[in-house]
Amino acid sequence: MIKRLFKDFMNKKNYNRGKRNGDTVMDIVDNYLLNKSSMLMVPGRHIEYETKVYEENGIILVRERMDKIIQESCKQIGFSTYEGRMEAARHITNYERKIPVVICKWLGICFFPTHSFTHMDNYSISSEHIYDVVPTDDKKSSIIRFTNDLFLEIPCSTYSIKEQYKRSKELLKLSRANMYQHFEK
Repeated sequence: MIKRLFKDFMNKKNYNRGKRNGDTVMDIVDNYLLNKSSMLMVPGRHIEYETKVYEENGIILVRERMDKIIQESCKQIGFSTYEGRMEAARHITNYERKIPVVICKWLGICFFPTHSFTHMDNYSISSEHIYDVVPTDDKKSSIIRFTNDLFLEIPCSTYSIKEQYKRSKELLKLSRANMYQHFEK
């Protein structure tokens, strides 16, 4: 059923890339904190904003760079530094590149990069909002169906997105397991 939905979707050559009826673009804001509603961050490439954030019910344009949003969210929501989170993730998982970051294990906010978090072409994706992923015809990009039925084309292979998804779910599971071990003592 899902594969057929994607085929139908891909056969429409003029599909609306990332905007559904009812989506609203909010005002441009100076800064932003990731939350349970945050699904995806993409490079803004615009003179007025650096990052476009897709939430469950709309789009927010942010003047702050994506890596700064992640760093500040780690501090404000996760009560830790980005560097500390990355060091812990490396230690726990032995990952060296494109490491997912758990913003807040209590809320289940975890984002994974398509490149590195500081790369200018990076898309940061919340693992909690992915419903399915299928390749495009050229196999160099993918269509992600999000849990709110938003379909977006992402310039990253399906294999890479699925691997990053697995890594982020594993890291979130490990961080939560570690959290419960401390409460049981």
